[in-house]
Amino acid sequence: MELLYNLFLRSQSKEVLTCIIQVMSMMLVSFSRSDSVHWFLSSAAVMNLLQVRFPALDTELAEYYINMLKSLSAKVDLQTVHVFYNEVL
Repeated sequence: MELLYNLFLRSQSKEVLTCIIQVMSMMLVSFSRSDSVHWFLSSAAVMNLLQVRFPALDTELAEYYINMLKSLSAKVDLQTVHVFYNEVL
């Protein structure tokens, strides 16, 4: 996951960025167990990718990114939602 994220940050090619987002979407869709989704979301690289700010996101890349977020939202449940909370005590 870290390798994909680093490649994502360094790449200037729209095709490479699109491919990385598609791979992550396919991974999400293929997970059938909540512990697999939890493992995926626990990755710092995935969380960083979800927080990336795109300076000039073109329409096609935006569509793939939104589809990845839709795939993610379909997999989040009560077991995995806590990964998104940064609780301060």
